[in-house]
Amino acid sequence: MSEYNGWRNRETWCVNLHLNNDEGLYLHCYEMAQEIAGRDWYDNNERKVSTLAAELEEFTADMIGEKVDIGQAGLEADILKHALRKVDWTEIAKGFLEGVE
Repeated sequence: MSEYNGWRNRETWCVNLHLNNDEGLYLHCYEMAQEIAGRDWYDNNERKVSTLAAELEEFTADMIGEKVDIGQAGLEADILKHALRKVDWTEIAKGFLEGVE
């Protein structure tokens, strides 16, 4: 993988760009980050990051799944699945959590 615009790769940069540049998506992701950051049962930052990363990945897959059935075989689904596997969800989660703290 090669770095792209300061992000781990182009796929991570692209997903982050869309999650941060659409007001509705940004507010939803920011609220997820706030909720996780505010949980007092989290004893360390790594746990917050990994939890938010998993939630962001699920949210994004669900959002994309409304347009393309990524559970099925086909060109669009195969390309999307391949790209989503390359996304560094941890890097995106860290960015959202930094904005909360």
